[in-house]
Amino acid sequence: VVTIDAASVVLTAPAPSADPPLDGPFGELTAFDGRLVLAVDDAMRGTELWMSDGTPEGTAPILDLKDADLDPENLTLVGDALWFSADPDDGTGREPWLTDGTSAGTVLAADVAPDGGSDPVDFTAFRDLVVFSADDGLTGRELWLSDGAKDGTRLLLDIRPGPEGSDPSDFAVLGR
Repeated sequence: VVTIDAASVVLTAPAPSADPPLDGPFGELTAFDGRLVLAVDDAMRGTELWMSDGTPEGTAPILDLKDADLDPENLTLVGDALWFSADPDDGTGREPWLTDGTSAGTVLAADVAPDGGSDPVDFTAFRDLVVFSADDGLTGRELWLSDGAKDGTRLLLDIRPGPEGSDPSDFAVLGR
């Protein structure tokens, strides 16, 4: 049983005999749009992004990739979207993704490192945008900015030019 707080939703995991059986851990518990989003390692699907309203009927994967798992990490609410990093086993590697809570609205924000994953971390809201740290394979780990669209994601600042990068982390927004 997972309880966010006394006034919120309680999620009870299905029994081991449930269909589908759950054989792995729950993780990345995040409140989103009045529901709970979490990463679930399911025996049939692998690790996917799930959403729950606290009932068995209202608990299901947001997106179920065929023959792959999304493997979501670093779930972060930014505006009306939930940002996360994912490695969907499709050759893109771990990249920034976002969801509006629907299957159709769960998308790759950008393929930051076309020759492998950029391993994005520290998603932080900045106005209507998100700032994060990622490694594009050319500039090293640096600051990136995105509006959620593939053509709206760009290197914000190459603080330490060259392939080593500056390794920025733990962002804070000052002022508005």
